[in-house]
Amino acid sequence: ECRRAGASVASAAKLDSGDMVCDSDSDSDCEANTIRIFGGDLSRSSLLTVSITALGEIASTGRPPVRRSGARPGDKIWLGGRVGYAAAGLEALLGGYRLGIHQTGTHLLGAHHLEAMEPETETCDPLEAVIAEQLSPQPNYLAGIQLAKHATAMIDVSDGLVHDLGHIAQASQVVCDLDPNALAGLERELHPVARVLAQRAETTWQTQHASGGQYHGAEYQMARHWVLHGGEDHGFLAVLPPGIVPSSPGGGILEWRCLGAVTSGEPGVYLTGEKLLSHGFSHFNTATSGK
Repeated sequence: ECRRAGASVASAAKLDSGDMVCDSDSDSDCEANTIRIFGGDLSRSSLLTVSITALGEIASTGRPPVRRSGARPGDKIWLGGRVGYAAAGLEALLGGYRLGIHQTGTHLLGAHHLEAMEPETETCDPLEAVIAEQLSPQPNYLAGIQLAKHATAMIDVSDGLVHDLGHIAQASQVVCDLDPNALAGLERELHPVARVLAQRAETTWQTQHASGGQYHGAEYQMARHWVLHGGEDHGFLAVLPPGIVPSSPGGGILEWRCLGAVTSGEPGVYLTGEKLLSHGFSHFNTATSGK
């Protein structure tokens, strides 16, 4: 548990752009998560930049911090929150969709141009939740803090499920074996979104984003790719000893789901006996430097 948390915020923007605005929502978000803004800087730049540095200290609970390296064979892998929603939302936004409206023309990404949009129709309903998740994530920090007292290993899910779970596998020198039924449940949540977007890009997805598995059609490939490799989800992965089932504080705001188990073997993330390669975000690899 972190206490005495604070943040320094520095921002730069064009002098006449109107981008450099601090509103009450930022203060409210900080107060809700017991974070104080204690300083920062404002400057002028040709590009809008925002840099936030968060500082805190571990409370004196008598327990060491939970690291990535404590997972043991026999432990269970739990997911708190969602995976794939933010990546699906980004895909929708890049395709020209917006909350409440949908695009009927062609999105020219290079020119940052969106053609005329029409009022929302039923076709766009599945996109609302994923776009909102991309634009305004709501991580439940309390859920992660309360589970830390039992976890043998933990990590946030921000760079993709396989990528981040792989950090635990490597640090703990274990196999993280994903349950295909649990994975299918996560994918089904995103099928309505994938169905809308796949109608526009089926050929592209079949050739560029295949993520394994015996699926046919872009709809299934898109959903699986988002779940396994999509980033910016801001959920938690927790490895717990067998027999411990996490509960959700705050009236069930965050749902915990068991995704698989820890076993021994060559370290990595596996699905039905196959070791999965990471296609998530890597800070030091130019081939995956964009989410």
